[in-house]
Amino acid sequence: MNNTDVYLSKRKLLLICFCFFILIGFLIFVAIKDLGMTSSQKRDDAVEKEKPQLVNSASKFYTVSGCIDKYLLYLANGDTEKVYTLLNPTYIGEKGITSSNVLELLPKFPSGEYTFNSRKMYSEVVSNTVTKYYVFGYIVKQEFLEANEVPVQEPAYFIVTLDSSLLSFSIMPYDGAIFK
Repeated sequence: MNNTDVYLSKRKLLLICFCFFILIGFLIFVAIKDLGMTSSQKRDDAVEKEKPQLVNSASKFYTVSGCIDKYLLYLANGDTEKVYTLLNPTYIGEKGITSSNVLELLPKFPSGEYTFNSRKMYSEVVSNTVTKYYVFGYIVKQEFLEANEVPVQEPAYFIVTLDSSLLSFSIMPYDGAIFK
């Protein structure tokens, strides 16, 4: 073996060791990053990748519809504080809504009782405790009609966010993009 062969074999050994240390460093980095993430963060990351799913559960369907009915009741009665507390905080910020202008910036309903007849609903899991529902249906004024009269139905879209940890919900009008 001559000097050139010894030099090349030392260089190969040094290159192999260098690659080995880079690989070990990368594996340690991935392990530390993975350890720093809690299991709930991992589940939340996995949940974010899911697309909205059609709601088939009658229980969820009627629970969400009941939230919208409550919103419509407060809106028709002009109950400023209750309507404001039911609105989604993001929606309030985007539209510049305050407790004093809330009824001016939302659709107006003549006094009376209204119900919401849900027709289609999608759910999107936001986190372990928060689920967002995209709802399409018709707002119907409850009134006495003659036998041959049909109630006036106005199509409407809402997003209802349910938080099971706080046992609360928020609501916001929606353009219905997911249904089109």
